[in-house]
Amino acid sequence: MQVDPIKPTSQAPGTDRLKLNPDELLLRFGFKFNLCRYSMAFQRGLERSGELMQTLADENEAMTQQFNAQAYALNTATEELERRDAEVAAQGMVVTALAAAGTIAYCPKP
Repeated sequence: MQVDPIKPTSQAPGTDRLKLNPDELLLRFGFKFNLCRYSMAFQRGLERSGELMQTLADENEAMTQQFNAQAYALNTATEELERRDAEVAAQGMVVTALAAAGTIAYCPKP
């Protein structure tokens, strides 16, 4: 007994979908690869920019606090100097009044 070979009567499904244009595929892959590289570089640059911005903000805050502390110290010293200047002037008037009354011998500097 002899058997006839089986002949396929239909094609496998989806054989038309496997035909690709390799040039177009490589072009798209390369373009996407370049975009990924540039977007990653952009992301790193953006992160670095944010870090620098935070560093500058911190330095600015520190300098502002230092300036305010120095301004406070200067104002305090100025007030103390004015208070002592007024005290010296008042003592000078007392000495002048006592010298005029003859209580003490006072010789003002020329």
